[in-house]
Amino acid sequence: LFGYSGSGKTWLYQQVFDREKIQYSVVDAASMRGDSFGSIFDNFLAMKGIRKPTSETLKIGGDNSPIAGEALRKNRETDPAYETMKYVGRHSKSGQKSVLVIDNTETIVGYEKALISLGNLIRRCTENEYAKTNCSILLV
Repeated sequence: LFGYSGSGKTWLYQQVFDREKIQYSVVDAASMRGDSFGSIFDNFLAMKGIRKPTSETLKIGGDNSPIAGEALRKNRETDPAYETMKYVGRHSKSGQKSVLVIDNTETIVGYEKALISLGNLIRRCTENEYAKTNCSILLV
């Protein structure tokens, strides 16, 4: 969803998801620490009791090197985005697809490394293992 801050994007997706009985979880891009989306997923997992809060966050594409990307592909269990998507997908009702909402993405505009991180996350969502999580992503 795209629009200016305060234009009702959050209200809109909440209304549609509630009406259609789509299960969703929300992470807030405005709470990102540093230049990587890994921190917002770490926070989500810590709040669910799956991971302890940490100051060391696996970079989700903050380092745009192919070596970093290959390391993530080899060890998805350390990727907080993958773990979050698996959690959200596992908790969907009766196998229904669920949605992970990344809210307030407008807050990262102007931060090149954060945008690269987001782009790498979107690219990885097309990989088979991520697709198997039963979780879609909505950027708001």
